[in-house]
Amino acid sequence: MARAIVLWLMVITCAVSVSGWAAVGEWSQTVLYGGDIPGVAVNSEDPSIIYAITYGEFWAGTAEFYRSTDCGESWVSRSEGLYPGESFYFNCMAVDPVDPTTIFVGGMRRPWGIGYVYKTTNEGEDWVETELSDYIYGIVIDPTNNQNGYMATDGGAYRSTDGGDNWELTPLTLICQSIAIEPDGEAVWVGTRAEGIYRSTDGGASWDFEGLDGRKVWCVLTNPSGSVYAGTDEGLFLRDQSIWENVLPIETRALAGGEESIIYVGTDGEGMYKGLESSWTQCNLGLTNSTIKALGMDPQDHQNVYAGSSFNGVYHTTDGGEWWDWCSEGLRPASVRGIVPHPITPGVVGTATEWGLYWSVDGGETWEPRGWGLGAGTSGLSFDPINPEVAYIHCGGVYKTTDGGDSWELRNNGLEGMGTRSGVCIDPQDPQTLYVGGTRYGSYGAYCTVYKSTDGGDYWFRQDSGLPWGSELAHVGLLAINPHNTSVLYAGTWIVNGQSWGVLCKSENAGASWSGTSLDEVVSAIRVDPYLTDLVHARGSAFWRSTDEGGTWAEVPWNLPGDPGGLGVDRSSFDRLFTTHWTEDTTRIYWSIIDGTWWRLGPPLSFFPGTASAARSIGIDPLGPNVYAGARTSGIFSYTKPYSVTLVPDEALPVQVPAGGALGLTLAMSNLTDEGREVLLVGVGYNAEGSEVLRIDRTLFLPAETTLQQHGYLPIPVAAPPSPYILRIGLTDIGMTEVYDAAGIGFTVVESDE
Repeated sequence: MARAIVLWLMVITCAVSVSGWAAVGEWSQTVLYGGDIPGVAVNSEDPSIIYAITYGEFWAGTAEFYRSTDCGESWVSRSEGLYPGESFYFNCMAVDPVDPTTIFVGGMRRPWGIGYVYKTTNEGEDWVETELSDYIYGIVIDPTNNQNGYMATDGGAYRSTDGGDNWELTPLTLICQSIAIEPDGEAVWVGTRAEGIYRSTDGGASWDFEGLDGRKVWCVLTNPSGSVYAGTDEGLFLRDQSIWENVLPIETRALAGGEESIIYVGTDGEGMYKGLESSWTQCNLGLTNSTIKALGMDPQDHQNVYAGSSFNGVYHTTDGGEWWDWCSEGLRPASVRGIVPHPITPGVVGTATEWGLYWSVDGGETWEPRGWGLGAGTSGLSFDPINPEVAYIHCGGVYKTTDGGDSWELRNNGLEGMGTRSGVCIDPQDPQTLYVGGTRYGSYGAYCTVYKSTDGGDYWFRQDSGLPWGSELAHVGLLAINPHNTSVLYAGTWIVNGQSWGVLCKSENAGASWSGTSLDEVVSAIRVDPYLTDLVHARGSAFWRSTDEGGTWAEVPWNLPGDPGGLGVDRSSFDRLFTTHWTEDTTRIYWSIIDGTWWRLGPPLSFFPGTASAARSIGIDPLGPNVYAGARTSGIFSYTKPYSVTLVPDEALPVQVPAGGALGLTLAMSNLTDEGREVLLVGVGYNAEGSEVLRIDRTLFLPAETTLQQHGYLPIPVAAPPSPYILRIGLTDIGMTEVYDAAGIGFTVVESDE
């Protein structure tokens, strides 16, 4: 058997040029900018200067103020000394209409119930803080006297008469959501959380109810003609002669415009509209986010408008909304939650982040937001293995795209009342069959649950018999499927019932019933080996392996330093496992072949500064040599392997070879660098017990920018016992001090029919 593989390896049949890969052997970084933008404004004296605020990150709440001096092409944070620490969020911003270098921002610090308003007189170089006992939702400055200002808070409406240095509560003490002032300064309008809209004509000394009772008033826009627009949770209302008319029945979050100009309307879920009175036109070309929370219009050019989106940053139009450009470079970096290369389309990679979904069509060199119809907090992106235009993602529910990610639709029919937690698990043999895991609640607490669809997500039904429950918390966080026997499923659960632990569950009847194995920890990744289907891996802080299709589990010591991150699979040959581990100084990537017993250090991400930027997700390009790592605050890192090895069997998976037969194999070795190199090719075979049954090595020369390919057969002795086997091929330097790359396959020897 050893001699046979030596002879097989000596025949080189093809050499193919592979030049053209960029940054071979080096990590390149792409920061995914975005953020929830509740405020954006244009400097009235210099329209190239734009201001924006971010609401704050989910996990930290660190809101920021940004300035752009090039019409939004790039942004710089001017937030030093602006907020008192974490858990701080900005809700609103106002630019002084007389002196645009004077700016106010308002927000809140949770959960302490403290509100803050900050003032700068030099565009954010310095800030002065005023603390209130109420959360701040809106600020407006009198255009006729900039010493007068007003605020909407959850404790009522406030007024300042000294340029915002001091604020006092007015008699209106309802929960106030929005505020506006008429252009002549004669009246102030305040929209409330659920009790309509109020007006004051005496500087806030008294207030009159003006209608819209029971509605949440998100925004108010006034005109010199006396007309008033109010954006509410029930749509856009226009007031003329004391009568309110719903002129656009879509939840309205932001307004911009002026006398005799087009009114711009930002909506919740429908993007942008523009028009006047009862004539409105949707204007969404270029937008990739359907919720617009803030608008800033150039007072000198009403065609020049900026839109602050929910989680995708800022968009800009110079032609009145005919086209919008995404302009968010330098805003808040997104926290990457998962990277998924497309299984059948070269160069296409999707990543789910806290700011939404981002997409690359050039192997990660450039990224753009894709997520029309989605919100924030995306996770669990899954591609259809057959149709390249179809994908699913979790975003507070299950969403589906049928146009390559350009638009998404909620597919939650049957999932009502379920808190989804996992990504969609797709049956590779029948992509119309889907599974999703999560939580449901009952009389005894929380229950782990799985729902199934057999029509591509049009309808879901529950299949969770036998799954565990917890009095405090229980959910299915991930799902995996056996690619060859798709009736076998695995579910990783998290249970809290006085203490926290994980249960790794298995179904052998396509989810109809489940049984579980308790572990000391929560499992964060499950992988079914595509070659040896009895071999299953799971990982949390430890690494677990089952050799009986999940019937029993044993912990595998891997002795890797630092804390664990993501677990990835190289789908180009299905043989590599990748894992990330991070310490305070760096994040390292390790890889193993087939069974997780043999780990090697990949290229370290030594420039990661501390755990806040640690790589917690990893993606392997199935159609190329790229590896992707996603960080918490540093974006996405791409790496092109300089040397690569692939080993592909002729037989369909799982591979079974009769004793006395032969295993057909294609070996490919690539050198993507611009220098040729002498290398050592090492082959090692193992039986089911892990004992070495063959070993060979051979020196060869790999020309620059070339792939060497060969095909041959590995004869299987007649006396070979029926058993699983693993064959690894490694590419090293001549002294075997560095492993450049390795490949492997698993196959099962079965009894001959003869």
